[in-house]
Amino acid sequence: MSPTPASRPSKTAPRSRKPCRPRDEDVQVHPDGLGSLFATRPLVWGESAQDYDTLLIKVTAAIKPTDVIEAMWVRDITDLMWEGERLRRLKNGLLRRRAQEELEDVLEGIEGANVIDGIPSIAACYSKGHKPAVTHIKGIFAEHDLDDNEMTARAFAFHFASVERIERMIAGVNTRRDRVIGELDRYREGGKRRSRMITDDVTDID
Repeated sequence: MSPTPASRPSKTAPRSRKPCRPRDEDVQVHPDGLGSLFATRPLVWGESAQDYDTLLIKVTAAIKPTDVIEAMWVRDITDLMWEGERLRRLKNGLLRRRAQEELEDVLEGIEGANVIDGIPSIAACYSKGHKPAVTHIKGIFAEHDLDDNEMTARAFAFHFASVERIERMIAGVNTRRDRVIGELDRYREGGKRRSRMITDDVTDID
């Protein structure tokens, strides 16, 4: 008898990764109805639900909420941290895009800087770190006493007012986050005082 050919493993479509939700052991108190508090995420276009859930899990693990009130503060702190990161990405995106446009303007004025695909294409490839584009642009920089800092400085000057507003918004978000953390600390300290008072009352009974 001829050997039976080995069966080929069946091809299965890769399973999509579902955003991870906080586990019961991460959320110390998860009474009925609290799930709706975490059901929605404050995401804008292009943001990752999985990244937000990962941050929520980390904040929950750090704070270890002991009741519904503390769980609400967990959500507030997470949302404020997420908003701060969003604003930082916005600022960096503005500067990166403008730096690329400044690079295009510089290359337009340099003879021999053009390539087959055009200056916008090579500037975009340089911004993404593609090696041939990096080699080409670095060579031009060396010949004309330019560097990345020059492009970034021009971008910052162009977007100075916008960057300043974003920085103020980031500072405001951080202040609100710190205020919420302070409220949580005061709430917990009040709980400790109440616990000590109850203990004293019980001791007095004895």
